[in-house]
Amino acid sequence: MKKAVVLLFPLIVLFVMSCPPQRFLIKESEQKLDYTIALDSTEGVYQFKVNFRLQGDFSGLTKVYTPSEWGPATGLNENIKKVKVKNASIEEQTDRYLLLRHAPRASISVNYTVQSLPKYPVDNPDEMFHPILQKDFFQFYGNGVFFYPADLNKIERPVNIYWEGFPEDWVIHNSYGSNQRKQSFRWRDSLWLESIFVGGDYRIHKIKIADDPVYVAMRGKEWRFSDDEYLDLLKKVITQQRKFWNDYDFDYFTVTLAPFMEGQNYGSYQGTGLRNSFALNATPKVGLKNFEYLFSHELMHEWIGLQIKTADPEAYRYWFSEGFTDYFTYINMRECGLISEEGYLWQINNVVKKYYKSAVREATNEELAANFFTDYSNYGKLAYNRGCVFAMYTDWRIRLDSKGEHRLKDVMQEFLNVCRHGKQRLTDELFLKTVNQYLEKPIDSYFEKHIQNGALIPLEDWMLGAKTEIREENGIPQFVVK
Repeated sequence: MKKAVVLLFPLIVLFVMSCPPQRFLIKESEQKLDYTIALDSTEGVYQFKVNFRLQGDFSGLTKVYTPSEWGPATGLNENIKKVKVKNASIEEQTDRYLLLRHAPRASISVNYTVQSLPKYPVDNPDEMFHPILQKDFFQFYGNGVFFYPADLNKIERPVNIYWEGFPEDWVIHNSYGSNQRKQSFRWRDSLWLESIFVGGDYRIHKIKIADDPVYVAMRGKEWRFSDDEYLDLLKKVITQQRKFWNDYDFDYFTVTLAPFMEGQNYGSYQGTGLRNSFALNATPKVGLKNFEYLFSHELMHEWIGLQIKTADPEAYRYWFSEGFTDYFTYINMRECGLISEEGYLWQINNVVKKYYKSAVREATNEELAANFFTDYSNYGKLAYNRGCVFAMYTDWRIRLDSKGEHRLKDVMQEFLNVCRHGKQRLTDELFLKTVNQYLEKPIDSYFEKHIQNGALIPLEDWMLGAKTEIREENGIPQFVVK
């Protein structure tokens, strides 16, 4: 049997639950974006007919971006057909954008068709990032369907989406609400397009975390676990993470689950963290145990990555966004009972083993950033493992220097406050300045040596507390209980 592949980078409805709509006061003068998405099968295939309405620029020229590529998906423009424009003419058209000429501030309408990925079920997991529309369900990511104006990164826009022509018993569910055939919210910057949209034969469940709802949309009946078991795992992970961050400011969050590659007889899955949401596809052979790390790591990115954003170039701080995420993943898995103390020790030792055995273990941070995606099995994994060991070092330095009064968690809380409320991005300078406030001696030179220049981080007995010590196994240091 093939080894399970982990890809990390996201019915007939018997009853309908609706989440509270997200309401905003929208000034008439604001330049809203209106989308009408209609289901069409007149040509013998299921497809979306989209009508996009916007106000043109005062200059008489408006650039509108179109789907092209996102994540592992390329050629998204090939799904877009029959583009027609009203109250404007197409000055230039490429596979990435339209340049429209029009009267100043003209009300423009762009009509186009979005065709489904031709073959379903898919053989390649990357194909799930293309729009999929079948007779009983649909799934797409915002980047694969929506046109949007180029100035979206400068101007916050009210957005309306109208869903038309879908069967009454179909669920309409996405990153912005559940079972709303008319939706209103706001977009600023193209990151808001990193969202999941599903419909059809999904089962909608609602769980409560404190007073906040989490909606879970599931389809497929051949899973090796029940809906209730799946919901229990999600609730356990999300409850612990929000407790860890002391953050309960979530009016809406959703997790979607749908099967893919149903013909495979081995386990494979991929999860994607998105705006207000997490999207998961898996083969029916996957067991619930496989999702414990996946949820614990990927949902942690709601804070480390989405709210604590790192400065550009992002790849230079993967040691933080991935390595620190992994460290707190294992801590929170232990705290909510998904792994025992022995299991936690095993996970940390496994990270150390991979780090010390890496063929590129002393690559500089610049080399790591340059090769993260092109040689992910070496440089990509190094970011996780080196960053995790550095997080462990920093955590226990803080604990020892503060005589147990503080820990790395306190620093992370400061980062969250500064980045979310102060609207800053995490730089190396901000990281060091904040951490050093908790230490007797600054770690600037240590950071330069081991993170920037890539020297191997040595392990010491104190780095996992007083109850453990270092012993070597086949030349690799490992933590053992005294």
